[in-house]
Amino acid sequence: MTDDELFILGIDEAGRGPVIGPMVIVGVVATPNQIGIINKHVKKDSKGYTPLKRATLYEYIVNTAKDILVNKVPPAEIDEWVINRGGLNEMEAYYTSKMIIDASSRYRLGVIYVDACDAQAENYRNRIMKYLPDEIRDINIVSEHKADEKYTIVSAASIVAKTIRDKIIEELRDKYGDFGSGYPSDPKTKRFIKTTNNIEALSIVRKSWKPIRKLIEKRSVKDLGDYIGDNR
Repeated sequence: MTDDELFILGIDEAGRGPVIGPMVIVGVVATPNQIGIINKHVKKDSKGYTPLKRATLYEYIVNTAKDILVNKVPPAEIDEWVINRGGLNEMEAYYTSKMIIDASSRYRLGVIYVDACDAQAENYRNRIMKYLPDEIRDINIVSEHKADEKYTIVSAASIVAKTIRDKIIEELRDKYGDFGSGYPSDPKTKRFIKTTNNIEALSIVRKSWKPIRKLIEKRSVKDLGDYIGDNR
């Protein structure tokens, strides 16, 4: 078997910090040859490109790579992980493991590159490993900080994840109005959460973020219970 018959998997996410909308976790599966082709155009992670350029690169990556794996984690599930299931790093490791299991069932993987979110990169690798079945626990996982800047395959995953999430956020703005950047420090985002008259809109907000939970609990609207739920 030649190197080109081995597949490489790169995984990254978009939407970790905002309090509005889902987190999108993406895996890009490609051969070394396909990565070389992608590398002709992808030189940086998603933060290094304008939205228009990301959209162009998204199409290029999707049409060049062997496969694209996508998990969209909604706000309510993010809250559940933060409150009851070990936090964001644990959630990301869980969904990363699901992608590895899925990809390894269909492709012969040579190496997997992941952008580590734990302070110690090896700790993040260990989180992932505990969710993997015994038959693939010898798989080669490279967990590094700033992997999206070091490895083309992870940069590609970053671009795809950001493009998908941006489209979701655009659709949410069309439906619920301008909520700003969606980050907890944004005055427009805080004002939206404090004042929106569309109670359904609060379902797109992550309520496990303490400052946001306090904003919601201060509201005078009577029927917020379903949206605050057990996140108090």
